[in-house]
Amino acid sequence: MRTVIAPEHKHKYKDIENGLKGEEKVLIKQMAQHCEAFKANFKGAAQGEWVKSAMSEIDSIKDDLKKINS
Repeated sequence: MRTVIAPEHKHKYKDIENGLKGEEKVLIKQMAQHCEAFKANFKGAAQGEWVKSAMSEIDSIKDDLKKINS
């Protein structure tokens, strides 16, 4: 319907959609970097079981974010 009644809106929609996809990639990359920085804070902590678990979970989140972005 959009292409018949208002084709110019379809182009505007695509431009906006492409812009948002680019911004999404940047945000996901930043989140992965924040995960890495947050994990670095744990390296100086006593290496108890919960610290190892937290570091593992952070790695998992970071890996999931990278998969989304690729």
